[in-house]
Amino acid sequence: MSYGIRNTIILVITLVLMLGGSWLFLRFTYASDIEELEEEISRKDQERSEYAEVAAMYNETVVEHARQLYIRDNHPKELFDDHRLGRIYEYIDQLSRGISFIRYNYSLRDSTVHDDYGTMHFVLNGEAEYRNLNNLIHRIEHSSAIIHIRSIQLSNFTDLDKLSKVDFQMELEAYYNREDRLARPVRMSRADHLGNITHNPFYSLVHPVPPNEENRLDVDQSRLIGMTSRFIMVRDQDGEMQRLTPGDRVYLGRLQRIDTETQEAVFELVRGGLYDRVVMTLN
Repeated sequence: MSYGIRNTIILVITLVLMLGGSWLFLRFTYASDIEELEEEISRKDQERSEYAEVAAMYNETVVEHARQLYIRDNHPKELFDDHRLGRIYEYIDQLSRGISFIRYNYSLRDSTVHDDYGTMHFVLNGEAEYRNLNNLIHRIEHSSAIIHIRSIQLSNFTDLDKLSKVDFQMELEAYYNREDRLARPVRMSRADHLGNITHNPFYSLVHPVPPNEENRLDVDQSRLIGMTSRFIMVRDQDGEMQRLTPGDRVYLGRLQRIDTETQEAVFELVRGGLYDRVVMTLN
């Protein structure tokens, strides 16, 4: 073996021993440190992956956030901002105006508290034009405040002057917010008129004619005796003279007008729900 080859082999063996010894020295001396660094590298890689996923979802999150804000700001229904009874009364009072005007009594029944909201149970009762009450119900249902109509009880009147009215009792439940961070005043939203309601369906169109308990002048059994531009003189069913002016009550109706030119007195009567126009002529 030549001298050059032998020296090369010695150098290679020496280099291998040095590298192996260095690796063994580092491995056994810094093994725990290397393991900790490897774990930290793995953790950093995992965090980087999570951040990358969040970054990829950022645009989608921004769009969804804007959509949710729009829904919240434009949602047709809202909770009352507090549980003051006067606040709810004020809101109902605003609804019951104009075409939905009614006269009513307002009373609190009870109040219930839940985790993030509460309910106020109250009652409205009174008498109202049927069409106005119908419009009020429509406004309550379509207003922005969350008000639940729990029950409605209606009954008709037998008085001829109240055929278009009903006696009602309405139980309602208003929802209010208990989280201050979400509280804001409810807004009044427009609720359009449902249309002209000419008949109260809770009162029959044709019904028995009431008796003449107050012994008012019966037009069918009376005779026109005299008239002026302001009043008429009529002999009633009992043979007595009565003086009537336009608007005065008679049995089943009223004196509508006096026409001195044609010498006629015009009465409007309601015979069991059927409207009748009776003309008495000065003979």
